[in-house]
Order: sequence, then structure tokens, then C-alpha cells
Amino acid sequence: MFFQPERPRYLAFNDSVKDKSDIKTVIEANPAVERTISAHRQALEQWWHVARNEFAKLERVNNGNGGGRKMPDVRHELLTTLKEKLVPLLALDEFKSAGVFVNWWQQIRYDLKTIVSTGWPPLFQMNT
Repeated sequence: MFFQPERPRYLAFNDSVKDKSDIKTVIEANPAVERTISAHRQALEQWWHVARNEFAKLERVNNGNGGGRKMPDVRHELLTTLKEKLVPLLALDEFKSAGVFVNWWQQIRYDLKTIVSTGWPPLFQMNT
């Protein structure tokens, strides 16, 4: 696909690869890569249905009306369910899937703490 023999035990890019952007174009057009990306998007959509319901439960913790969940519990649930969705796709192992989640959680954790302390804005409240 990308390489041609150059000398014994060495390969060189074939003539169709002029620069790095050519590599990206070939990879992104590969049907197997397209299927993998599509499968991950579908898995993430399915996971998000669980995640949004878990996030909605955070609001109740502040109200004291019971049934709410603490952030560490939600984090654990979301991490577990994301790994259950991604690992079977065989592109990311358990640890890389967890790494994706942890990096994302680090970016949103202060927003979540604000939501826990002040509640969801009325525009975003869900009926659960």
C-alpha cells in the first residue's frame, strides 16, 4: 500500500506518497479504517445514552431528595461501561480505553463539580 522494496531489509514509500498528507488520505480512505471509526462512533453513541443518565443523577445529590449519585460512583460506572463498549472493538485495550476516559474526565471534572454544587441549568434538566 505505502511501501516498495528499496534494498534488502529496507522499504521506501512508493511513488504515490509524496508527503505526509498523502499517507493520511490513503489511511482515511481505507474501508477497514472507515468501518473501525464507524463502529467506535456507534459504540460511543450507545455509551452516551448511559452517560447522560448518570450525569443527570448528579443533580439530585445537591437537592437532598435521595436517589442521587456521588461523582466517584458516576465516574466508576462511566469508566466501566465505556471499557465494555470499546475493548471488544479491538482497537483499544482496557488500559488505553481507560486512558481516553480519564483524560476526558479530567477536562470536565470542574464543570461537574459546579453542576453538583449548583444544579443543572433549567435548559438542560432531564426527566429521569
